[in-house]
Amino acid sequence: MTELKRLSDCFPTGTFTGFLASMTDAPWASGDYAASDDDIDRLDVLYVFQHSGDKYVVPLMKMFLDENGKLTENSLAEAANMALALWKKKWTALWEVNNAEYDPIENYRMEEHEETVPTGTEQVSTSNSGTNSSRTTGAASDNVTTGSVYGFNSTDPVPANKSEQKSDWSVAGSNSGSGTETKSFTNRKDTRDLTRSGNIGVTTSQQMLQSSIELQRWNFWLQVFEDLDATFCLDCY
Repeated sequence: MTELKRLSDCFPTGTFTGFLASMTDAPWASGDYAASDDDIDRLDVLYVFQHSGDKYVVPLMKMFLDENGKLTENSLAEAANMALALWKKKWTALWEVNNAEYDPIENYRMEEHEETVPTGTEQVSTSNSGTNSSRTTGAASDNVTTGSVYGFNSTDPVPANKSEQKSDWSVAGSNSGSGTETKSFTNRKDTRDLTRSGNIGVTTSQQMLQSSIELQRWNFWLQVFEDLDATFCLDCY
């Protein structure tokens, strides 16, 4: 009769490294929401010594045990990555759900992003015309010429003629102009972003809040523990 072995008995005493810490390519091992090494170590302890430690392992586990019936660092990594190969797609999708940011009373959201890259040249023409009129008037200095005559046997002059010359002027002007500016596009990119969101009315805000509460009751790590049980443990104690 094959002797059944409990999961906790497969791990050596002393420094402990569990399944989760050995999965270096798991979705929680990197990225913006990566779990810390300390948290992963704590979760490994919870899985092996509380959640599933008393469960009997499947016969497959024996191929990973050494002559002392214990997992080594290398064999543990092999077993862990076997489970990762089986569950990675599911865990990745659930990990994204677990870390999704959302408004619990918002059931509609549309985001549009438009991007255009113009090429070629663009000409901008400018022109202006008009009259800039300024009139200046004035008079030149008088140029007066007089002539006198003397009567017979008289020493007093008598005016005979007089000429006077004057001039005035005015100045008026106008201006106009035009120009063309040519622009060339180099690495130009035009973008436009539009976001619409809210409650479209098919579900009440209270119902959406209740759904959010139900989601928070679900625990990602407990789901991972159940999947590890399905891989390494029997259904009976």
